[in-house]
Amino acid sequence: MAVTLTISTVSQSGVLVYTRSTDGKQILLKFDKEKVTLFITMGGSPFTLEMEGSITDGAPHQIAFERTSYNGELRVDGKRKNGVIPRAPGRGSPRFALESNDDLDSCSNGICIGGAPASVLQDESLGFNLDFVGCFSD
Repeated sequence: MAVTLTISTVSQSGVLVYTRSTDGKQILLKFDKEKVTLFITMGGSPFTLEMEGSITDGAPHQIAFERTSYNGELRVDGKRKNGVIPRAPGRGSPRFALESNDDLDSCSNGICIGGAPASVLQDESLGFNLDFVGCFSD
């Protein structure tokens, strides 16, 4: 799975992409005034990549992430970070089957762009509580 976005915003925080699988795996791409964060769980400990630097200046910024098997990569304006996503013992499959339920049905095919379901947005442990406000461009 690879996603590339060009965004412009002056919001101090927001969710850019959110999805979860039928077996509880999830991907979250969010930002705040100091960094962009990619958060992935694949059955093991949460995997986080953070790219320091603000994207809240109203200028266009290119943000991309990629997950290939158990490898994750985050790119912001040409800078990149990568790592290996932990997996739970006995759960060796990197498969990611999108979930479709009432909570995610407001999203496009189970992938939320520019926000997340209310239950996720209210989860303070993830460090945010607002939808994305800004512009997406190609």
